[in-house]
Amino acid sequence: MDPLIVFGHPLMQHFWRLISFGVFLVQLAKSCFRNGTRGFSVMLQVTSFQIYFTCIQAIPIIFFLSFFIVAVFISQANDFFGSGDASRFVANLFEVIIVRELAPLLTCLVVVGRSGTAVASELASMTANEEINALKIMGVDPMHYLV
Repeated sequence: MDPLIVFGHPLMQHFWRLISFGVFLVQLAKSCFRNGTRGFSVMLQVTSFQIYFTCIQAIPIIFFLSFFIVAVFISQANDFFGSGDASRFVANLFEVIIVRELAPLLTCLVVVGRSGTAVASELASMTANEEINALKIMGVDPMHYLV
């Protein structure tokens, strides 16, 4: 098989994704600087709501998941180390594994999984209900308001 065909098509797909992402960033920058302070209070309200939804409302879910993951770690470590001399190192092991490594990863996964899907479904429902076209008709830049 021709290596140009094998490697060329995926490479071109990645290239066009990179180009479309660059076009999106340019449109976003234009939108931010074009409107100035017009609609700033509305955007501040929407942004504060998104921060509340993403951060504050996710805290109970993160605590709930963390509790059960720590319980599983303690149970497994107790079975593995037993009651010997190695069990005294469990606290240090948990500090390294859970506090330094696993907690930020778990928090990231919960925030991305929960909030990312919520924002994507909100944008999809707005598109299906023609709300984005309504924003354009009212003279509101959807890129500036939604992104």
